[in-house]
Amino acid sequence: MAKTMARWWKGEERKRLTLSYFFSFPDIINDAEARTHALFCWTLLILILIMNFFEKSVVLMGLYVCYGFVARACCGSRIDPQAHVILFLVIPFRDWLNSKLNSKAHRRQVWFPNSFRAGTPKRVAQVTGAIISIIGVTLLLLSQNATAPPGVAITGYVFLGMIIFASTLQWAADICLACVVVYYCVDHRICSDAYCQAINMEKVGVAFADAANNQC
Repeated sequence: MAKTMARWWKGEERKRLTLSYFFSFPDIINDAEARTHALFCWTLLILILIMNFFEKSVVLMGLYVCYGFVARACCGSRIDPQAHVILFLVIPFRDWLNSKLNSKAHRRQVWFPNSFRAGTPKRVAQVTGAIISIIGVTLLLLSQNATAPPGVAITGYVFLGMIIFASTLQWAADICLACVVVYYCVDHRICSDAYCQAINMEKVGVAFADAANNQC
């Protein structure tokens, strides 16, 4: 799980740490964490577009968004500060708050509920986000140059708008566009047999994780 991988420098994780393991991705993803990531990215990208429109510097925020996508695509939650905030602050606070609310007469669920998904399609989503965000942020940074043509900024808005649209579907409706494409390729045998088998094995793990979560 992502929370275990985030503690890569200590305990059992440190003992089995190799280069290939460090650059691995979780087999199972908690969608509550993925949707929180999407909401964080959505918020940052909206701020970037607004600040760029008013000709404010978006260098640091743009680099942070790009770094986050690249870090999660390469190493999962290991070296992404946003992942650590979500795993060790946001989700535990949600669980604590739910425990307080659920002790009262009316049962409520605060924030996104736990549900589990295969990790490989989520990694494809992070890779896609990394590529598009790097292109979009680069174009916006170039557009702040006085000699840049008007079309550069518009093109940057389009690229970042694509991520905003995908992030909105993820956090608001629990729809992962990249995952839809991956599952379509798996169902129609477009991917290699080994890739399809790996995703099907992850689905088995997801079923066990969902069953364990429902018993809690």
